[in-house]
Amino acid sequence: MKRITVILVIAASLLGCNEGKPSRGDAPRPRIVSFSPALTDMLYDMGLGDHVVGVTTYCMPPGNNPPPAVGNRFKVSAEAILSVSPDVILSQQNPDDFAAVGKIDPDVKVQFVRMETFKDIAETIERLGRITGRDEIGRQRKWAFLERLERVAARVKGRPRPRTLFVMGYERPSTGGSGTFIDDMIRTAGGIDAATDRGYSGWKMLNRENILAMRPDVLICQVSDGQEPAARKYWRTLGDLPAVQQGRVFIVTDRRWTIPSIRSAQYAGKLAEMIHPDEPGRSGR
Repeated sequence: MKRITVILVIAASLLGCNEGKPSRGDAPRPRIVSFSPALTDMLYDMGLGDHVVGVTTYCMPPGNNPPPAVGNRFKVSAEAILSVSPDVILSQQNPDDFAAVGKIDPDVKVQFVRMETFKDIAETIERLGRITGRDEIGRQRKWAFLERLERVAARVKGRPRPRTLFVMGYERPSTGGSGTFIDDMIRTAGGIDAATDRGYSGWKMLNRENILAMRPDVLICQVSDGQEPAARKYWRTLGDLPAVQQGRVFIVTDRRWTIPSIRSAQYAGKLAEMIHPDEPGRSGR
């Protein structure tokens, strides 16, 4: 009764800001707030989107009737989260950020999910199956993910491994070194992560000097839609890079390249085509 009263009070106070948002009153238990674009993608790709009652402003749930956005990593509102009556909050950020939720409604569980590497992704797939009571789906999707990665790796086995750099942005680029799924993706696709090879680990900001020292043979640059011409122009100014000299700079605009999820296996396949354009069997099959 206490919980119902709390939720009703919060819902009433948020009536104006939630007006017009879709209702998820028929969602099965557990009702999930997915506070991570990566976790939202995974839940929907696993066919578990019916459990999702709230997402962040950065999430991209499919369909024309998405669950309401209840905040993001920079704006955690207990009232907004509790207005959708969740049982579980899944997040990649510090659980302490949700302390106010627990103070208002201790029944809401906050579960931290680590997803830095392909191994983490595989374990999370299985974990999401357990959380939603659909263990078999979790196991099946986990092994399908791992099998797809194995197929990509098998396609490029024994081929030369060019130095490859994946950066986000161009004027102030960043990259992932060892211990990240970016490094895993490059290695699976048949390349050597130029950042890891220079001793970088985790997520790092780069500058022109760093990149020139890495001397990548292949460079993939992720930018927002509309930034492609400016990015191409910028990389042409680094004419000493082997990737520029050989015409092997690729500009991508799909946000999901850098969102760890089940789809990361698909992107590993696409990356293999960039690194090894003449390799047999394409499109990550």
